[in-house]
Amino acid sequence: MQQVRANKRPNCRGTIALISDWKDIPPIGHAPHDTWRRMLLGARKKADETGFQLDNFALSEVNYKEQRLSQILISRGILGVVLGPSIFSRGLALDWDSFSMVAIGFSYVNPRCHRVVHHHFNSVGIIFSELMKRGYRRIGLYLYALQNLNSNRQYEASYLVHQQDLTPEDRLPPCFVQSYEAESFKTWLQESKPDAILVGNNNSFIDWAEEAGFRVPEDLAIINLDHCCLTPSFTGVDHLGEELGSRAVELLVAQIHLNQRGLPKNPSVTYLEGQWQVGETIAKH
Repeated sequence: MQQVRANKRPNCRGTIALISDWKDIPPIGHAPHDTWRRMLLGARKKADETGFQLDNFALSEVNYKEQRLSQILISRGILGVVLGPSIFSRGLALDWDSFSMVAIGFSYVNPRCHRVVHHHFNSVGIIFSELMKRGYRRIGLYLYALQNLNSNRQYEASYLVHQQDLTPEDRLPPCFVQSYEAESFKTWLQESKPDAILVGNNNSFIDWAEEAGFRVPEDLAIINLDHCCLTPSFTGVDHLGEELGSRAVELLVAQIHLNQRGLPKNPSVTYLEGQWQVGETIAKH
């Protein structure tokens, strides 16, 4: 009987909103960033478990005016808002006094609210530790500039800190790009001559490296800063997107139960560590 009660879905206690770049959960392989897809799954599952309906509002599909979006949320009886990571917006000015709120990640600079984020700084430390114990000593960073910005520049900061663990002749400056292009990547690789690199999601890095004369993983280890199903053969750090989405809804529901609405005086940041995943792009030292 106790097991039956534990598995029983709670009665609906209200509606919360997820404001994201997609109207619904993108299919595997079609999201620009698979971790974001997994965040949506985790958020939806936790909302269901806690008895809340989750409505998704997609900034990419509907040109919501901020005042109009506030009116829609209020008219639908939305109690709280989860701001999902966005590649389209850095700020959103809604009637925040009407809602509880939590953001996932650092892509939204405004509003200043409670956040649940992947521990980007720690992830780079994990990667350096794993690489150095395997004998790698010339470690480079080649990254989409927006991805660094959306980490609150923690990728950059952690990389520069951990470069100090290397000898001066092996230290490489980070390289941030506006887009991933084959020729510029190959030129950077040939000029920098790293034995390991930290990159974002792009399956072409292996082919481009080999075209530049670097065998993967014999000559070059390629480490994905956000390991996901879009690059399953890569070694990297899994951000555990489902847990990020779940934790954000959990924090939001706690605020709703405490009737905490509006912008917090002292916003908190909850960091979740990632998980090291060994793939085919690192030598088995």
